[in-house]
Amino acid sequence: MSDNERLSRELRNRADHTGGHPISFDDVKRSANKMKWQQRAATGAVAAVVLAIGIPVGMSIATGDGNSNDGQVANPSPTPTETNTPSPIVTKEVTLTVDGASRGAEPGVVYVYDNQIIQPDGTAIDVDYDYSNVAVFGEGWIGIRIDDEGNPTADVLGGDGTVIRSFPSGYTIAVSSSGEVAAFEDTPGGGTLTRYDEAGEPAQSWDFANSVILELEGILADGSVVYSTEGTDPALMVARASGDTQPVLGASNAGGVARESGLITGMVSVDEMVPESCWNLFDSNGALWPKAKCAYTLGHFNESEQLIIGKPSYLDSIGDGLVAIVDVETGKALVEYDTPDDSFIANSVWEDDAHVLTLVYSPAGWHILRLDTEGNIENVNGAALPGEAEFAPVQFGAPS
Repeated sequence: MSDNERLSRELRNRADHTGGHPISFDDVKRSANKMKWQQRAATGAVAAVVLAIGIPVGMSIATGDGNSNDGQVANPSPTPTETNTPSPIVTKEVTLTVDGASRGAEPGVVYVYDNQIIQPDGTAIDVDYDYSNVAVFGEGWIGIRIDDEGNPTADVLGGDGTVIRSFPSGYTIAVSSSGEVAAFEDTPGGGTLTRYDEAGEPAQSWDFANSVILELEGILADGSVVYSTEGTDPALMVARASGDTQPVLGASNAGGVARESGLITGMVSVDEMVPESCWNLFDSNGALWPKAKCAYTLGHFNESEQLIIGKPSYLDSIGDGLVAIVDVETGKALVEYDTPDDSFIANSVWEDDAHVLTLVYSPAGWHILRLDTEGNIENVNGAALPGEAEFAPVQFGAPS
């Protein structure tokens, strides 16, 4: 793997997207990252990298006539306030700031902070690394760490955080709401994609004879695993429970996977001149919408599969300028939270069926904020977490 490929993979892993993990530049310099990303994005040669870094993984929603919206809000106020003229695709627009936010309960999801895995009940487990992906795995955990060369390794951890087994891996893991985990093990000249059951035991594997880079996107109810391939001809694929693999025709990557319904959001195009990305909703038979939609990039589905986290249609900086909660059926944002010019969002993840946790940087520092479908904001961590803009201190657990 070349240095550029390693850097692109590190950036993709640390970006919000695909899987939903906050940006962190602990082992690379911000200026070099941004320069190299811009060079790769400008070529258009690696659509998956453009997706993950320039356009956070997801699906875009627009109005019924296909008109797009860039998601920008002019002159946001310093406190959470509904604007007078919301966009036609947005019910309510709110300024995303910790100022005036009430104090909320601790996060209801697993996250990694300061070399500890923090569980919803507050229990902290010491670990050797700030893992970029982490999930419950049998009686313990599985985490993805990135070395100084940008190479990923999966660690299988005991319940006390001790490393039991390690193997060269992909940059992401996929998790289902039932507790299944999918991980990719890289081997010379190929690799193996494995779906593990709730006990952490191998349930099914798919072997790849050629060297590949896989981005794991999600696990369907029948045990099929959705993944993306990267390179000069990226594709969105499904490793079927029947044992074969099947492309999702017309899409190059996914932003969200609905486990029960089998729906997948996939990117179909990107236009750097506008700039925007366009997305469609797919099932096993192909695209469902007659026209791709370009207003929002959409990430993960909530548990009921009725709402999706929305992000900017196109992004060329180290974080997001907005996060929206979008209704899947209508394609309209119930609420859009927009950051002031001096702030950005590193990552957003569903906490439960109606609340999103988002990691925000502002001049006041880093804060985890809880957002709901009505435009309300809670300050989860109270005092600001330390850290410069380039170093996101929190990594949310892999979303299901």
